[in-house]
Amino acid sequence: GETNRFAQVLLMLVPLGIFRFIDERSAFLRWTAAVATTLIVVGVVLTFSRGAAVGLVALVIAMAALRFVRPRHLIGVVLALVLVLAAFPQYAVRLGTFGEIGAFAGENVNRGSVGGAVLSRVTETLAAALVIVDHPVIGVGPDMFNIYYEEYAEDVGLLVRQDAFREAHNLYLGIGAELGVPGLVVFLIIFLLTIRMLIQARRASIDRRPDLERLTTPFLLSLMTYAVTGLFLHLSFARFFWLIMAVAAAA
Repeated sequence: GETNRFAQVLLMLVPLGIFRFIDERSAFLRWTAAVATTLIVVGVVLTFSRGAAVGLVALVIAMAALRFVRPRHLIGVVLALVLVLAAFPQYAVRLGTFGEIGAFAGENVNRGSVGGAVLSRVTETLAAALVIVDHPVIGVGPDMFNIYYEEYAEDVGLLVRQDAFREAHNLYLGIGAELGVPGLVVFLIIFLLTIRMLIQARRASIDRRPDLERLTTPFLLSLMTYAVTGLFLHLSFARFFWLIMAVAAAA
């Protein structure tokens, strides 16, 4: 029932589906992958998740950098985006709130130009950073940030949500606040070593075994999208993340 999570998990599947479309020899399997991936992307869009939108854009840019997306494909993506925003103008309004982040550039925040959702997210993220500063060694404990939220949110002074369960809304600061800097370092080592292994496997297979290269690259892109959406969401429903990590390590 959590739409942002639904988008985050689905987004990891998009590169897997795209590469099945690229690599399958059977026309039936190729178009099955195309239809399934299209429905997944539609599912992501219909969550109206802003973080997922950033992750989707990052995915397209990464595929363009790897030369899997040609200029005409980028034009198609832009046209599809225009159609989506025309069909769902409320999504365009949500994406427009990214412009409110600029209000935090100066020393004095103009609260009148920033919506409550953005103020709340920024407050939670900064509160998590302050928790890390005060509890750098072992953190405050798993699932315990909510207990400390209100105290540190008052120090931030933007928008305090009282009597509500609040999270850090940032993968990295959330782990650091609850498990301390050593816990965050261990998590990043696991994450980055898996990415490093995928890069090495991709380089080793790109000339000799293109079929294996098209197996490792989509998992690399899947983890990249999760890393990007993690800037806006704390670690939750972690089984899906660790499942992709496990299969990526196997690849």
